[in-house]
Amino acid sequence: MRYTASANSFLWYLFIPFLVIFYISFIFWSDRNYSNNPIQEVVNKKQQAVNSLASIDGIILGGSNAQFGISAIYLNTLSNLTWMNLAIPAEGYSDINYFNFISNSLSDVKRLDVSFVVYSSTTFLSKSPRKDTSLNLVGKKKISYKPQRSLASYMKSALGYNKKSEFPIANEYGDFDFSEYDCDTPSSTPLISRNYLNEVDLRIWTPVQLTRISELFPNAKIIITVPNGFNNNKKEPNYDARSNLLKVLKVVLLKHESIGKRSAYLISQKPYPSSDLMCGDYWHPNEDGREWRTNELYQLIRDQL
Repeated sequence: MRYTASANSFLWYLFIPFLVIFYISFIFWSDRNYSNNPIQEVVNKKQQAVNSLASIDGIILGGSNAQFGISAIYLNTLSNLTWMNLAIPAEGYSDINYFNFISNSLSDVKRLDVSFVVYSSTTFLSKSPRKDTSLNLVGKKKISYKPQRSLASYMKSALGYNKKSEFPIANEYGDFDFSEYDCDTPSSTPLISRNYLNEVDLRIWTPVQLTRISELFPNAKIIITVPNGFNNNKKEPNYDARSNLLKVLKVVLLKHESIGKRSAYLISQKPYPSSDLMCGDYWHPNEDGREWRTNELYQLIRDQL
């Protein structure tokens, strides 16, 4: 009995208080020392690249689909204009985060000089628009009862894992550096159909985004491109849903123009023609896939504008 009482005393007066103090300390330490180095590196390098350019004619906006899939330097060659890729992973985790990033990265003068904005957002291929989030631009949460990362994740980093840069940036135009990234072979397992934004949300969300872009780049023509992937592995490609989304988008863009706003143009990316153009999954292209998409995008821009 004396041993049991001693054990209980140890648990209640030493071990449990130690765990509580350790956990609280770990939460504060995790918040203070949090860094999402791969995404933060992307943000820093893109801001440095913007500052190094005297002027910019075209801007590429979006998330990882545009970061992997559209090349600013290739558009430079095709169009004889200066393009900058300001797409970042997860599109900044929220629309407010992302557009604040754009506003803070470009001076008023540079934004006034921009003639073209290409916006490629995966929100068009989502069940609903992104909700407000407590995450910041690089994915850091506000401090709460949960740490930023698990203890196991920190231990893996301390042991030398996770050192690979997930989103290497290649050049002064913000392009993705495939020479520093290994593209795995995509899985051959058939995937479910893609989702597409419903009509009600599409009619509400799209004008808000167009207004945000127009306010940031008042002299630019806006090109909305609906991204695509490699669809031959889909159980049901869901072409009807995509077709309906494009029809509604055309109406929304015409209404935007009819109320005195600058013209906005719609481009629907074709599916990638081969899995050999993909990088690790059936959504993000490899370097050859990026060239294929960028060339298609340029041809459509040239034909429409």
